[in-house]
Amino acid sequence: LSPALAAGSTVTALFFYKGIPNEGVYAGTTSTSGLTYTATLSESYQAREWFPVKQILRDKIDSADIWIKTSAFNKVGSNGRLVAVVDSPNSKKQYQWKSKHPMNYYMPSFAVGNYLQYVNYAKPLAMAPDSILVLHYLADDDTYFLSVKTNIDKTPAFIEKFSELFGLYPFADEKYGHSQANIGGGMEHQTMTTTSSFGSTLIAHELGHQWFGDNVTCATWNDIWLNEGFASYSEYLAIEKLPALFPTTNPASYMQGVHNNVLSQPGGSVYVPNASIFDENRIFSGRLSYNKGSAIIHNLRFEIQDDNLFFQTLKNYQQQFKDSVATVEDFKLVAETTSGKDFSDFFNQWYYGEGFPTFNVTYIKQGIDSIILVLNQTTSSAVTPFFKGLYEFTITSPLGDTTVKAYMTTNNQLFKFHFNNTANGIIVDPNNWVLNATGTITNGGVIPVKLLTFEVAADPKCNALVKWKSVNELDTRQYDLEYSLDGITFIKAGTVISNNLITESNYQFSYGLGSTTVHFFRLKMIDKDGGYSYSQVISLTKKCNGSFSLIINPNPVTENLHISITQPSMSNTTISIFASTGELIYKDDRLLTEGANYIKLDVMKKFSAGTYLIRVINGNSIINKKFIKL
Repeated sequence: LSPALAAGSTVTALFFYKGIPNEGVYAGTTSTSGLTYTATLSESYQAREWFPVKQILRDKIDSADIWIKTSAFNKVGSNGRLVAVVDSPNSKKQYQWKSKHPMNYYMPSFAVGNYLQYVNYAKPLAMAPDSILVLHYLADDDTYFLSVKTNIDKTPAFIEKFSELFGLYPFADEKYGHSQANIGGGMEHQTMTTTSSFGSTLIAHELGHQWFGDNVTCATWNDIWLNEGFASYSEYLAIEKLPALFPTTNPASYMQGVHNNVLSQPGGSVYVPNASIFDENRIFSGRLSYNKGSAIIHNLRFEIQDDNLFFQTLKNYQQQFKDSVATVEDFKLVAETTSGKDFSDFFNQWYYGEGFPTFNVTYIKQGIDSIILVLNQTTSSAVTPFFKGLYEFTITSPLGDTTVKAYMTTNNQLFKFHFNNTANGIIVDPNNWVLNATGTITNGGVIPVKLLTFEVAADPKCNALVKWKSVNELDTRQYDLEYSLDGITFIKAGTVISNNLITESNYQFSYGLGSTTVHFFRLKMIDKDGGYSYSQVISLTKKCNGSFSLIINPNPVTENLHISITQPSMSNTTISIFASTGELIYKDDRLLTEGANYIKLDVMKKFSAGTYLIRVINGNSIINKKFIKL
């Protein structure tokens, strides 16, 4: 500035905007009610269209004076308190609104129209005997007013109930209200929502925003869940806590509708990635930010298993970050501190992750008073391969149902419950606490064996000692240990019979090693009904150099198989040939002399071209080699 101002001087800066905004301002006439309106909606990036603004979520203004001059037959709704209506020349009136609460940049608003004024008062217990003004500006048409009055009159009850659940309405010293304008839905302008209609859940949603979005605002658009997820869950809470105001709406059915929308597509996270923070369709995704956002709050409430702690979490969050902003990590810390639980897995799966689980359940009656549930889940998105957490299951029976809870940490998990009756079905998540789908429900099917460990090591005598531990073996008949030279073609090395226990069983099998350097093993776990599954493949690097050897020449083989077997002494030797499928196709026991034994086998003439395995066993020594038949 010239001349320069002295340090400590007070400066007032006036900015003047003039013109017609391209976005953020709506105007029109509703023919059915005769409402003519002009109104603003600045979320998320339109505030700059109609007033000078720094569009940074973390920087809330501390107060606002909004003065609007209009024709005398209009009224003006805005933020805060209406401090004066001043007569102006040419039959104009100036409405002077003032807000003294911090407010985010997209919250300042006005709505002008030929409105009817209607007033209620809310009386939360926390501020008795005082009350909160509830001011409504809506279409000045008797027929329309009577059609929406019942819903509008629910607003005080909503304010009173939410004040119990979230803490006292944050702007109780100013007001709450509605200004009607056709903006396509509702917008939670601080202290006075702009709305196109007056549906009960829409009123509850925009009111919920006064806590979640207005008092505490998301610090970045990545975490819009902190605004929209909680406002959407406010709809559910209004239905649950005030059933007399929703006589035809069942809370469980309402939540099922929320779930159905989320389950309509397999992927998508509630968290908005950086690449999408300027994409308003993604920020305000009805399926993800609103419905999935609401559903996972309901799930978090179930995980806490204490409604007092859940709602105390919401109150602590409101108090700790009032008049400010927060991130999802801030909310997570409040939830963990209040409840004493760790929600790292929960947020990684449900908030940052994608998709949902589909449950497959096997139930088996054990004895006269117990039932076993074997729980598995598949997921709709590879981004989140498993949803660890608490789930409910209802065991149905002609003599009465029983609902149980199970905390899943892995697939093939087995849970045993006391149950005297005969079950005839399982209902997964009967109260719609968790986003999920139901796959197969199997009565008395095979309990999948669970392999805890599977390992191999070489002993001093050059044998492979294979060990494994398993549980859930009630329906497991046997384990076939299979061996391979290349990790692709396997042959059976031996069989171990299952202990058929639910609890942990330990097994081992010794297998002689030959001169090959790398050896591969796997388990074929065979059920009593003939079904089977494979373990992962493990390997052992060990070369046993002795006087027992096998040479194939030539390899590949054309017709006859020529082999040379060298052994330290005269003894019986078994020669076996296996197809690539593991099928034994030739076996011969021979008495061979000390030293080299040259053998021609013409059995290969009748076999087709492909890869084969020859195994030679002499005492405890075993040699396996692969060859090709042309």
